Amino acid sequence: MQKLNQIDWDSYRTKGDKIADEIIQKTQEQNKWATLRKVITIQWGDNQGLPNDLPDFIANYFSENAVLPLGSDSDKIAKGQIFFQKNAEDCLSLLGMMSLPYCYAAADGAQVLYFSERMRNDAQTRLLETARFVFEINQKDSLRPNGLAFITILKVRLLHATIRFHLKNHNDWDMKWGLPINQEDLMGTNIAFSFIVLRGLRKLGKHFNNKEAENYLYLWYTVGQLLGIDKKILPQTMKEAIFLFKNTEIRHFKPSPQGTVLTQSLLSHFDTVLPSAVPKGYIHSYMRFLLGDKTCDLLNIPPSNWTKHIINILPIITTMKTSFGKSPDAIRSYWEARNLVIQDKGQN
Repeated sequence: MQKLNQIDWDSYRTKGDKIADEIIQKTQEQNKWATLRKVITIQWGDNQGLPNDLPDFIANYFSENAVLPLGSDSDKIAKGQIFFQKNAEDCLSLLGMMSLPYCYAAADGAQVLYFSERMRNDAQTRLLETARFVFEINQKDSLRPNGLAFITILKVRLLHATIRFHLKNHNDWDMKWGLPINQEDLMGTNIAFSFIVLRGLRKLGKHFNNKEAENYLYLWYTVGQLLGIDKKILPQTMKEAIFLFKNTEIRHFKPSPQGTVLTQSLLSHFDTVLPSAVPKGYIHSYMRFLLGDKTCDLLNIPPSNWTKHIINILPIITTMKTSFGKSPDAIRSYWEARNLVIQDKGQN
């Protein structure tokens, strides 16, 4: 914790990813963009084979970096993956409802997402890609030697470097926002996918101990390094994650037109894909339950309506899923809470 307190965070906003950035520079020099695009679009499960005719510098990038960081604990990684598998449905839901809005609230980091346009113009595809990425790295043995997740992670790393290369020279990019996809913003995304999800699971009433939580953090600590993030700024403990979460809020959470546009695009997507039976305003209430009013106000998420009372009993419902047949008192408490919600709805 003391080391995190002493970090010069402003300097990390000027740092990219030396290894991946060098690959992109060589791609530019040798005009190998078509080859790089082919590599980046490889999907997990497509026989997991890289093209045979890759330039040496790209082939070597994959062969040299498709290994776990020195000293990695494979047992903790596996346990982190098992934790995800047990909570996969909720974890993936929280990525869209909580993690992405969290990223949008960090105004300077949200600039990259806004410039890339994909989240604004095709939220569904972007969400599916994010879900697929998370799902792939959490499969059993995917980070063992020759595991299937390495190419997935390394191609995302190249994608980040490609965006960084093009945006930093864009006429409208302002370096006061930092280098595009800089180290601090990468760290923020890492905790959005790890700690923020854990925070959301607890809000939903999921019960897990600190060791289970830190196994999941460790999985993302490892993935973060594979993505080119300095391990010095990645959390391994819940205390470190909480510090980084609060530090990011203090340093970067503020209103921005870009954050609002990205959030509205996300909300519009949910309005389109959710069943008509979902009550009007439910998503707004749900996000406010997960993120808190302060963050939602920054993003101009509409206020909660009566559906907040449904949201408030989600932890009770979660408890009930593991309590049926075991605790008559818990069942009785659930139905009492449900009846109160129904009564309150009738009065509004």
